[in-house]
Amino acid sequence: MTKQYEKYKDTKLSWINHIPKQWTVSKLKYYSNVVTGNTPLTSKDEYFSYEVGTPWVKPSDLNEFNEVVTSKQYLTEEGLKQSRLVRKGAVLIGGIGDIGKLGFAGCDLTTNQQIHSIEGAKNKIDDGYLKYLLYISIDELQKNSSSVVLSILTKTKLLDLDIRPLS
Repeated sequence: MTKQYEKYKDTKLSWINHIPKQWTVSKLKYYSNVVTGNTPLTSKDEYFSYEVGTPWVKPSDLNEFNEVVTSKQYLTEEGLKQSRLVRKGAVLIGGIGDIGKLGFAGCDLTTNQQIHSIEGAKNKIDDGYLKYLLYISIDELQKNSSSVVLSILTKTKLLDLDIRPLS
């Protein structure tokens, strides 16, 4: 059953029209940290493995609301030193091409540069709630992406997303 509130107000947001009067709308950047992935030098075979290591997630590894614990390719200990580690629970979102393709880190992992990993700020926002907020705002994120050949959702535009944190 949905909780009903006494009074609602207009948000002036295209993806959510009305919210309870006592709620506030704020920017994602005040409630999270975004880590954009990277690719270690591909000429260094010792950085990569197809069997073991830390998952190195690419957009093809993302599958909506599903947890990501494996990938088609992994980083070795040496490769991990060249990458940015993303903590378990972070929301993974495609930022180039397939804007808004989602997943969430089911373990500590790394991503390539096509994925933004959004980590909720401790004691400010729950990772599960953050995942839901991003999922329902995919259309807004796609509208805010820049498009030349491929749509690109920059870290700055992602962090400027208006959200409603739990209070």
